[in-house]
Amino acid sequence: MDISHEPEEQWISGAGNALAYVTWHGSIIYRGFGVNIDKRHHLRCDETGLRCCYLKNV
Repeated sequence: MDISHEPEEQWISGAGNALAYVTWHGSIIYRGFGVNIDKRHHLRCDETGLRCCYLKNV
């Protein structure tokens, strides 16, 4: 199994809100077949903690 990532965008406002996007790349061998997976991870936080988070296919 091989997993890597690349940060795409990170932002912090003066009010303390944060937004980040990361793209995850993965490859795995399952039952003799190679499978590649790419996901985009979105995180949004404020002063109280995590507000929104999701993964989607890219």
